[in-house]
Amino acid sequence: MNYKLLRFFCLICAVCLFIGSIPFQAASPKNSYSGNAVNGSATISDDSLTLTVEQNGRMTVADAQNGYTWISNFADASEDPISFGVNQQRILSQLLVSYLGSTIVMETASFEQGVQEGVNFTELFADEHSVTCVYHFEQLGFVIPVEYRLDGRKLKVQIEKDKVLETKKNRLIDFSLLPFFGAGTMEENGFLLIPDGSGAVIRFNNGKTGENRLELEALYGDRSKVPETRTAQNQPVLMPAFGICHERDGGNATVFAYATEGEWGGKLSANISGRETAMNYAYYTFLFREYNTETMLDRTYAAKSKLVVDSEPVSVDCFEMTYLFGDPMQSGLAAMAASAKELLFPDRQETKRSIPVFLDIMMGVRVKRNFLGIPYKTLEKLTSLSEVEQIIAHFRTQGATDFEIRLQGLSADGFASGKIDSKLEVHRKIGSAKQISEMISDQVKLYPAVDLTDYNASGNGASAFFHSSYDLLLDTIQWPQFFLASGGENENVKADRLLNPNRVEKASQKLIANLKNQKISCVSPSSLAQGVYPDHSRNNKVRLMQTGDKFMRILAEMGKDQQLLLETPVCEAWQSTDAILYLPSTSSGYNICDDDVPFLQMILSGVVPYSTDSLNDSGNQIAASLRCIRNGAAPTYRLMNAPYKTVMNTDARDLYAASFADVKDLATASYRTVSEALKPVYGLAMIDYATTPDGLQICTYSNGAKMLINPTTEEIVYEGTAVGSQSFTTLRTEAVS
Repeated sequence: MNYKLLRFFCLICAVCLFIGSIPFQAASPKNSYSGNAVNGSATISDDSLTLTVEQNGRMTVADAQNGYTWISNFADASEDPISFGVNQQRILSQLLVSYLGSTIVMETASFEQGVQEGVNFTELFADEHSVTCVYHFEQLGFVIPVEYRLDGRKLKVQIEKDKVLETKKNRLIDFSLLPFFGAGTMEENGFLLIPDGSGAVIRFNNGKTGENRLELEALYGDRSKVPETRTAQNQPVLMPAFGICHERDGGNATVFAYATEGEWGGKLSANISGRETAMNYAYYTFLFREYNTETMLDRTYAAKSKLVVDSEPVSVDCFEMTYLFGDPMQSGLAAMAASAKELLFPDRQETKRSIPVFLDIMMGVRVKRNFLGIPYKTLEKLTSLSEVEQIIAHFRTQGATDFEIRLQGLSADGFASGKIDSKLEVHRKIGSAKQISEMISDQVKLYPAVDLTDYNASGNGASAFFHSSYDLLLDTIQWPQFFLASGGENENVKADRLLNPNRVEKASQKLIANLKNQKISCVSPSSLAQGVYPDHSRNNKVRLMQTGDKFMRILAEMGKDQQLLLETPVCEAWQSTDAILYLPSTSSGYNICDDDVPFLQMILSGVVPYSTDSLNDSGNQIAASLRCIRNGAAPTYRLMNAPYKTVMNTDARDLYAASFADVKDLATASYRTVSEALKPVYGLAMIDYATTPDGLQICTYSNGAKMLINPTTEEIVYEGTAVGSQSFTTLRTEAVS
């Protein structure tokens, strides 16, 4: 045995143990912070807000407008009679983290858990404009500086990515900023707002303590995480935001929180008092590293799940949450919508206009045929462009003047993914690109549907072998097709693939040039606004944040020369779109929630035209029309000219109620109902929404009109006006034109 080598090895181990035992140093030499070091607490003020950050990291915001003081968390665990153990540590923390530790699984910790008992592990730095609190998770090896800054009636909370330090082997995966800021107590009245679908309200202390904490992926999440079976159909969360309202006699205290930087891949959480804590709270979780759970040796006795975490953080400069404090004289929902509108559309002006008809028309589908026993595929025409003109003419006889029309399945691929659409192709059975160009006018917008992310056939410069995106294990990302009945994967149908984001940018440039050449001024590139995904291939590594920036930049570039129609887009794309198809008309209806509200519609009304769900696809036409009226949405119809038997065994087999001949009378009736109801208010801003205890829905518009909608089976009387069962009426004021 080589004793010299053994003694050397022991010496190295001793040195390592000594270094590891060196006590914590208060300041890290790797970071510098603006302002001077502060002991005790730091306070700054702007407009009517006063921010105070204490030495232990606890933060308060005093609002002089309503006399309310917002707190980041309780000062002492004894103030919460319900929480204990881990939850008791959570409620005293301003930061929650998830990380990859030595157990190779995702672990979570609060700031209270990450420090040693009885020792202060925060530092404060302050100047006249900002306060920085540096959180040292001593046991985990994380140093996370959080900067607080006031801007009028806004509080901006920011973490610079490059200033986050990892001093041990743990990898930070995500973190939640101020998880209990503004939370309602068991003695308060108020509600949480989450932008699930159209919007959902969770009343403080609603007693639904049997439900787990609600956790939702925002902005469609990471599209590369493909489920093995079809998931339940839920509404998407299109905004990285939430709201909290404390209802008070002296004026409501309302805050609307929005993730303004580093929002892609984040999650929204909410819960009510009585289960984990005595607080009603909501918060946003930022993604710091991309991760996925992979199953090794799947479908064998040795199957095992493994957490795979990216070695590098996401590509973003900072993570920022902006808190906007509302007008205390407004209702909570109105104050939140006004805050969101101020943030997203500061310069847009509302314009009263005629109500358009949104049409989603299926033009063609691929079908199997046989010739002398030899199988082949060809395009089956469902609707020609000439037949589209006939459909438009029918609605014009009912008084419609403006049309927003998406055309799906124009090329030989039909109504399904095929090649990436780097150029617009129109099959001869359907018509021509020239015909589309000639049909487009100020009143009739025809938007050819194009796909720049999903494809299953090589072509147009994209190869399924070379140009697909890859997950963390360098496996090609594929979107399987599922059986409608069982939800299981249909292995007989070719799966869609996700294109490398760098290739998306190149394909979009070709498409823009092609549309200009064919004199087509409208297009519908919806998949660009329906979530992002990374590419972990060795030579083209693109992370989620980069993909989000690319896609939003592509949409902005397209919007310079083309008018854009987007289907259910994330809020980052709202600035680029000219019209929105299928904006969610309800929430997902989670058990913990109490009601759905038209929150997205309150933000978009008077700014961007939007439509409801397809009315002819609804099983209850009266209820669907009333939802359309409540939401101030233009009516939508998903149509084709062919009979249903044409698509029974095709990729378009879910078009049960789309044949125009079958639904023409139904569409006529519902359009007349909706257009007559919204005529006094369409194009104006919906500034408030409320429901009465007996179920009456009240939408208030900027011209003073109140739309009263009664979805119940009983007549309701409101301020002397009777509203019949499953009907509506409009209360007009002197301000209504």
